[in-house]
Amino acid sequence: MKPIDLYLDLLKKSLTGTLFAAEPDVDQDNEARFVYEFNRHYIRGQAVSMMPVVRLDNLQSCLIDVLQKGVPGDVIETGVWRGGGTIFMRAVFAALDVTDRVVWFAYSFVVLPEPDPELYPIEAKAHAGVVMKYKFSHFAASL
Repeated sequence: MKPIDLYLDLLKKSLTGTLFAAEPDVDQDNEARFVYEFNRHYIRGQAVSMMPVVRLDNLQSCLIDVLQKGVPGDVIETGVWRGGGTIFMRAVFAALDVTDRVVWFAYSFVVLPEPDPELYPIEAKAHAGVVMKYKFSHFAASL
């Protein structure tokens, strides 16, 4: 592996809290167990991002694709929570010596808005459910 890849892999593990612990297994048969483990690992644990390593892999791939294709402009993460995705985007640009892009971030510091139940019935049901309301507090984060 190249030093850049080693650095970014180490950062992914740091941001996701997986240096010394495994990520919750999304493919396990017990959905309630996954939700419990996700909450314990990402929400209540030391992870700086709710994005698992595979999503950070995808984010890295997308950024590299944008750079290789010469797509102009800055990038933004919306709904940053603890900022792990933003930190990672900055790290990718720094590792690749990209200095002509700004990484923006936005967060409302309030709970997720209630989805329109007619347009998004599954999301509205999940939003109103016990897990989102009491376990995840609708992903509210303090300043």
